[in-house]
Amino acid sequence: MRAAGLALLMLAVGAGFAPAEIHIEFDYTYDDGFFGGHPDRQAALEYAAACLCRFADDLSAIQPSGSNTWDAYLYRPDTGDAVYVPNLVVPADTLIVFAGGRDLAGALGVGGPGGWSGTGTGAWLDTIEYRGEAGAWANPPTDQGPWGGQVSFDSVPTYPWYFGIDPAGLPSGHADFVSTAMHELGHVLGFGIVGSTDMTAWDTYFTPTGFSGPAAVAEYGGNVPLDAYRAHWYEGTMSTVDGVSQETAMDPTVLIGSRKWFTDLDWAGLDDIGWDVAAAETVWDGSSTTAWGAGTNWSTTVSPGPSATAVFDTAAPRQPALAGDGSARGIEFLSTGWTVGGMGTLTVYDRGVAAGAGTNTIAAPVALGMPSTWTVAGGGTLAVSGGLDGGGFVLTKQGAGTLEVTEFANLAGLHVQAGTVRLSAAGANVRPPDDLVINTAAGAAVDLTVNNLIVDYTTPPTPGGYSAEFLAVEALVASGFQDGPGGYWDGPGIQSSAAAGTADHATALAVFDNAGPGGGKADLEGEPVDATSVLVKYAWFGDINLDGVVDFNDYNIIDNTFLGGDTANQHWQRGDLNYDTVVDFNDYNLIDNTYLAHAGETLAVSAPPSPTPEPATVALVCLGAAGLLLRRRSR
Repeated sequence: MRAAGLALLMLAVGAGFAPAEIHIEFDYTYDDGFFGGHPDRQAALEYAAACLCRFADDLSAIQPSGSNTWDAYLYRPDTGDAVYVPNLVVPADTLIVFAGGRDLAGALGVGGPGGWSGTGTGAWLDTIEYRGEAGAWANPPTDQGPWGGQVSFDSVPTYPWYFGIDPAGLPSGHADFVSTAMHELGHVLGFGIVGSTDMTAWDTYFTPTGFSGPAAVAEYGGNVPLDAYRAHWYEGTMSTVDGVSQETAMDPTVLIGSRKWFTDLDWAGLDDIGWDVAAAETVWDGSSTTAWGAGTNWSTTVSPGPSATAVFDTAAPRQPALAGDGSARGIEFLSTGWTVGGMGTLTVYDRGVAAGAGTNTIAAPVALGMPSTWTVAGGGTLAVSGGLDGGGFVLTKQGAGTLEVTEFANLAGLHVQAGTVRLSAAGANVRPPDDLVINTAAGAAVDLTVNNLIVDYTTPPTPGGYSAEFLAVEALVASGFQDGPGGYWDGPGIQSSAAAGTADHATALAVFDNAGPGGGKADLEGEPVDATSVLVKYAWFGDINLDGVVDFNDYNIIDNTFLGGDTANQHWQRGDLNYDTVVDFNDYNLIDNTYLAHAGETLAVSAPPSPTPEPATVALVCLGAAGLLLRRRSR
């Protein structure tokens, strides 16, 4: 991925301006269909850019007016031809990168900074070239202040592109687009840009034995070897990502079938050429209810993004508020009483969320940007009250504490490995993800409280029998009912804290196979269901037919079972109310107690919310594919 550009651009540490984040804005004017009509490709490019924007620099706006004019020069991403854009407006703290695709004759990507020409006052020309970065005037320069540049990607690659954000889905034999995009954007940022006449910040640290930037030398342990073009680290140069060894992102190749993140050495190289690289963790130090997106509210002067973890740790909890959308690689609540609010959506990536004892709340809408693990320590509750959009990813719950959510929405999988996931809505009909795992051996549980669960399956049971999905769900409910250390309905599996807290033990979770005896229901509290549905309903003990009351119809069902002598291997819909598989006096005791206390009463909580459909099968599938680790040489 050799750097290409008409002229040299410079970025750097700002002087005299309030700290702010750097943003990359993409322009698809010169895209001939590679990105157009492909939102997944644009999303992957935006994600790669967000992963790199961990800078606290301050770039002045380029705003032409009057006699102060300029032309931005670049290579068209779709053709490779030189082109100029007259009087391009570049907002403060923003880089504009023109993006597109073309046949690169075997290279995966090409990227580099843009050039410029201009007329006007000296101050105006300095703004175009340096954007207020004091070190960019130095000789040799120590900063950079670019307007942006261009990136182009191979439109006919030898190996098919993988445009997913989640590296777990990257197939062997595919080229990872995010890895390539981060690499090319590294060149736009000035990595490997060698001056032909004027010295660049990269040139400053070039020696015959390699790159001598102090941050890179400290990370590597000496001068870092470069490739023959001086544009990359030497092939195979290794560094670390989160303490794990990885080939650097800015060596000259990408690994087919593998994701390459920016390593500690890659970040050090950007630091040396003038970028003010923020730490991978940033601590909130803003006042109460101030803006999440303001860099001044964070210890790094940069709000977190996909490459940084937000840390909340103070004796006086405050309330960050999202005025717009925000993101973080992870979130850590190290003290209690926090509320993250606002109307913008908070996207959380691979590091997930960690919370200690006490109660913390995310009241803003939350979305998963990648599969992630959420850990809540024993004695702790993390309440996600603004809604959780799984984004089609897997959420893993760890820790002995409770993760409280309104409902399961858009999750590819929910793995409750420890502690409890509690549904905090009232009267919701919830369809869980097709990949639902509850580690009952470790005491893990899903607490439905007063909500219902609808599990769909695709293969009907044998005539007169019950589906495998029904039996699996029933086993989880039976575990939640029978094995509780404090009484009924607080055991591992599928439980109900509402049923456990009922003084007269009159409520339960009923498990009903809609294809079994007495089935054929068209809806569950207003939500349509079909014959291949398992219904888990918060109900009266004894409401065998799930009509909301305990009456002669329910007694008729249990009497027919008992008097018919077919009392073994039975289920709720035939009168087995205590999940011991037998219809006997214990079940009669439960229905009698409920009838005597609540005869004629309809059990109701509240109207269910809008349906939240999920995939139509229940399965636990573990598939994996090793990357081929083929290498594709790129410019």
